[in-house]
Amino acid sequence: MIEDYQDEYYQPERRRKHKIMVTGKPVVYILAAWVVFSTLTVIVSLPKIKTTLQETDAFNIISNTAKIRGDAQSCDVTVYFAQSNRTGNVSFVPYKVHIQKTGATEFHDAIEGLFAGPTDQALGDGAISFISGATKLRGISVSGSTVFVDVTPYFAVAAEGLGTNVKDIARLQILKTVQLLDNSIRNIVILENGNPIS
Repeated sequence: MIEDYQDEYYQPERRRKHKIMVTGKPVVYILAAWVVFSTLTVIVSLPKIKTTLQETDAFNIISNTAKIRGDAQSCDVTVYFAQSNRTGNVSFVPYKVHIQKTGATEFHDAIEGLFAGPTDQALGDGAISFISGATKLRGISVSGSTVFVDVTPYFAVAAEGLGTNVKDIARLQILKTVQLLDNSIRNIVILENGNPIS
């Protein structure tokens, strides 16, 4: 009886078949009309936009902002390179080096400038660097009157073949460069991958 009752009222769902009402041609026409309308709007509005930008001096503001950003990404730092005289004595001479800013501290930028090596002017004057060109700066920090400079292993390797005097001269180059930024610094500790070197 229950089954008869269910059969009497049970009707399977009829699924409606949906026909796609939009064919390909009207879509193309709508898209073409939109493109034409957008193009005409831009053409009509362009002179007004240009006049407004000129009146508000927006072009100059944009170009000045680009110049400021370009200047902020590079800077001149003063570093010390070594010069030796005929008797073999070494003196240190300051030179300006143009570098890309690292975004870190002034100390970091100055040491990066030193590690970049002598400029053409410095080389022409007979100045050299006792720091290997392969040396990379890993980090720099100042604590009291001591500067800690962490470098890649190439700093010591390049100096070993030339004697301990070369290491001392390289240390002095770094110390004198850092002292230009803070003359209270008196000591330097060179670290190679975080380990002090002698």
